[in-house]
Amino acid sequence: MLTVYNNTPGVARGNGGFVLTPRMESLISASGFLTTFGGGQELRDLFSYHSGGFSIEYLDEFAAHCCSGNLAEVMRAVQSGRAPPLDGTETPYRFGYATLVVAGSQRYQGKVHGLGLCAGTLKFLLDNGCPPDVEDICRYTALIHATMRPDTPSQVTCILIDHGADVNHQDIHGMTAISHSIIVGRTEAVDMLMGKEHLPSAGPQISAVISRWLGNRAGEQAPLSDKKCSACGDPEAQKYCSACHTVVYCSAECQHSHWRMHKSFCRRFSASNTVTLKPTYKNVGKAMPNAKLARTMAGFQTEPMTRRERKGSQKLKESAYPKTTKDFACHIERGDAPEAYDRVYDIVREKGLSGLTGYFAAELKSADELVVKVDEILAVQPF
Repeated sequence: MLTVYNNTPGVARGNGGFVLTPRMESLISASGFLTTFGGGQELRDLFSYHSGGFSIEYLDEFAAHCCSGNLAEVMRAVQSGRAPPLDGTETPYRFGYATLVVAGSQRYQGKVHGLGLCAGTLKFLLDNGCPPDVEDICRYTALIHATMRPDTPSQVTCILIDHGADVNHQDIHGMTAISHSIIVGRTEAVDMLMGKEHLPSAGPQISAVISRWLGNRAGEQAPLSDKKCSACGDPEAQKYCSACHTVVYCSAECQHSHWRMHKSFCRRFSASNTVTLKPTYKNVGKAMPNAKLARTMAGFQTEPMTRRERKGSQKLKESAYPKTTKDFACHIERGDAPEAYDRVYDIVREKGLSGLTGYFAAELKSADELVVKVDEILAVQPF
């Protein structure tokens, strides 16, 4: 028998006013990410339309207390053992209890029965075992819900981050919390999230900007964090120190004038600080970054492919060796030099961007000899 509240036909207690349609079920059952034109935008529209009837009056008692920020009742239920398991979900949209608090903070903060203690309620739940990253039907977590709307109190977002919410979690559209924050213009959320880990899949340009920002804030600067002449600051400088390849100059004159400062830091390539890898040149197609590919598939406007991205791995002409500039692509296979490969791998895991990406100074001595300088890892580069 269907229970009806508030004289609203067809809305059952516990549904929260949400409706999950067969079409939505079909879309969310797909594996991988949904692109904008592959069901993603349709799901966004359906999710929004069928959540229009959301109300705490259609929630079960404990869920309603969470959503309204009724801290006293939430504490009483948890401490007495009457609360449901805090890793559970409510409504057909499968909202976790942290998500319900976020939803309430966006709609009812200070408006429901004079309560609205959402920040305190959220902190209490997380402190008492409520997981912050419970996914709903669209793989949205509480943090993603908090960053999807501009009316979320900043304190709520901060509490989620401080309690270990996964800032790198990707929803069904492949988007992360910082992506949503940028889209809705939540600058304070972007600032909070930039102080945490970020995905290399955000793209090399974005990763380089964020890493440089974090380094500057911490007073740390990795080699090549700024592609400017080390002597005069010319941003168009392209001539690398031929010994270490970790500083750049605009002219021989600038390099000469800067040598007195640089010589104590200049570490030449040597047997003790390099490993030798064997490049391979298998044809694997285009070299488009994953981030640009993901944005293109999601229907977002992206810059045209660069010359570098239009070409795959390819062997250079003999006259091109030795080579130190970055417009060269190859692949490295572990079987060709296991010890050298493992050394680079371990450094990337320990010091690289999210343990997945690392940048090194290197020299391509010949078609079969790539010498990589491993005594220091470079700043994240925009390529």
